[in-house]
Amino acid sequence: MALGATPKQVWIDGIAQIENPYVSEKPVTFQSLPATPDFEKQMKAAIEYQGLPPLTPSRAKVDTIVFTNVSSVYERGWPTIQEVFSARDGEPGVVVVRKGEIACFGSRHTCLVSISSVDQEFETFDLQGGSIW
Repeated sequence: MALGATPKQVWIDGIAQIENPYVSEKPVTFQSLPATPDFEKQMKAAIEYQGLPPLTPSRAKVDTIVFTNVSSVYERGWPTIQEVFSARDGEPGVVVVRKGEIACFGSRHTCLVSISSVDQEFETFDLQGGSIW
């Protein structure tokens, strides 16, 4: 049976197991298999890098980078690393980086207002709850 299949009746040793079966008809669109995606690019990359993603840095195309959905920001301090920002009340933070230096971190409203007046072009990356340090 396929995933999601709903049999109309079940037989064991030739004996019907459901006395009064309920039949739920499915639309025709449910009767066909979905198209399988082409994983050729991912397969070649996995073979080329032996299953590990490349960890080489790449140069940004613009001077300003905006990281969204940031859960926390850490900075090096003496003698330890210190947390300087932590997302509160389920609202993720934003970090703006200009020319390799953190220019702003905090709420979306605070940081995005600061970049809209200064920077014409910027790249955005969704960290999906990740941290920056």
